Amino acid sequence: GTVGGTAAPSEEIRLEVSKGVEDLKKDNPDLKVVINPATGLPSSMTGFKPDPSLLTAGARSGDQSEEDTRRIVETFLASSGIAAALPAKNKKAELQYTGRRKDPDFPGRYIASVEQRVDGVKVFGSSARLTVENTLGVTKYQGSTSAAQVDKTTPDVAESAATAAARTRL
Repeated sequence: GTVGGTAAPSEEIRLEVSKGVEDLKKDNPDLKVVINPATGLPSSMTGFKPDPSLLTAGARSGDQSEEDTRRIVETFLASSGIAAALPAKNKKAELQYTGRRKDPDFPGRYIASVEQRVDGVKVFGSSARLTVENTLGVTKYQGSTSAAQVDKTTPDVAESAATAAARTRL
């Protein structure tokens, strides 16, 4: 592919995503996946099977604490196999929980935000939302991640030089 997403996703990415989605469907037979044609990566996944082990502490008819939401999301990201459907060339790339909001239309439902990060540094434009329900756990993924290779996260330009260049450009 080329920078800027003008080229079609690589065959390697398509194959990796296809295999990852097929693996996810073994445990989640009702899974529905929408692929972003520009990246070849899933932009939406619904139909995850409830995981009762995630819900034992947080499954209440009322509110779940933010810690409950964080734990459910982090366990889901680590154990569901979703990472295989969202391949990144840099194996250090990971989705990290950043917060949540209550769904105003559905009691007991939260929208958790996650960001893709490499060595703790946010990958520009790579974030997602996970729908977390009290009695079902994570039911939906919607977002955009990057499969790009990021070799290092240390800047080559000093902060003062970057600031000066930005001021000159603006």
